[in-house]
Amino acid sequence: MLGSAGTTNIIRDFTGVPESGTWYHVALANAIAGVDLIPGSDDIVATFNSSIDNNNNCLSGTNWYLGFDHNHGSDIDLLVVLLHEFAHGLGFSGFTNLTFGTFVQNYPGIYSHFTLDNSNGLHWDEMSSGQRRNSAKNTGNVVWDGPAALAGATGFLNSGTDTAGHPRLFAPNPVQGGSSISHFDTVASPNLLMEPYISSSLGSDLDLTDEQLFDVGWTPADTDGDGVADAVDNCPQISNPGQADLDDDGEGDACDNDIDGDGLDNATELSLETDPANPDSDGDGLTDGEELNTFGTDPNDSDSDSDGISDGDEVITHGTDPNVSNIGDVGPRGSPDNQLNAADLVVLTRLVTGMITPTPMSLEFILADINHDNQVDVADLLLLQEAILGETTP
Repeated sequence: MLGSAGTTNIIRDFTGVPESGTWYHVALANAIAGVDLIPGSDDIVATFNSSIDNNNNCLSGTNWYLGFDHNHGSDIDLLVVLLHEFAHGLGFSGFTNLTFGTFVQNYPGIYSHFTLDNSNGLHWDEMSSGQRRNSAKNTGNVVWDGPAALAGATGFLNSGTDTAGHPRLFAPNPVQGGSSISHFDTVASPNLLMEPYISSSLGSDLDLTDEQLFDVGWTPADTDGDGVADAVDNCPQISNPGQADLDDDGEGDACDNDIDGDGLDNATELSLETDPANPDSDGDGLTDGEELNTFGTDPNDSDSDSDGISDGDEVITHGTDPNVSNIGDVGPRGSPDNQLNAADLVVLTRLVTGMITPTPMSLEFILADINHDNQVDVADLLLLQEAILGETTP
């Protein structure tokens, strides 16, 4: 025996009780009532076998492993044993006398409300004492019928359920006192924390244990009160019942400082008047974060230097500086060199006179159309001459 634990008291018909005429573990009853119903009394009694350590007369060569990392090797992981036993004290156990099938003072426990025998389709609180006595050893046919555990078992258990997906309860024939019914079945795969025997594969994962405790009445922690349990809430500190997660990074938008994943926090985007839900507010092919932090361009202006080429095209396609206008920089052809000189004047002259025919809306055409009238003509040539002579931008 490694250890054991259980409730010190059972209580029924307390204030706020979900099921009247039903026994509850005292710890659970206290939680539901919101007060200590038996002040000065412990809620769980637990005993663990201290004889195991350094004692060849007790599990020779085996000791308790006291770490939290589950690297127990051939020793026994005390943390797993503690989790298992405390779960019994919190609500993972029934109060039915399995020898006679009787209830305490003829009142069912909350555990019996969810103990279902598939052979007759009855829960234990619906059966006679004789039916419960027979059900306790109806191997493979007794299951836990709580909705939370059913949902948790779906997609998790590879074996150990009935055809509807309910996890099976341990119901060997003959009955095993202290183990039967108040555990999941040993046929479960993967192994479960609340099987009657410890497995070396168990860790701190509560698998279906917490779901079973939710079924009997424990309430999942919900720090922000949004109706989503902390365990599955993508933003447990701030109410976000819809669980919106725009950038699909696992962090809810209510907590996510960068919901569009563009490298700028939401506050910065709002101050810049960019869209915090759009990584590329101006649609130029660069994220807002790249524009502000990498290239120094305006994330609200798709053409920061007003040369007719988007910032994204300048960076990604042409390798030009998106902060320096390349308008008029037509020479060498198709490869702006960030200079305005006679070479550009020669190329533009040939474009205007028809010696060279640019492809409409090509880079060459855009740079040659200095006055942005969708034509390459003498007006553009005069503007380029003026810019070269005055050493200015056309």
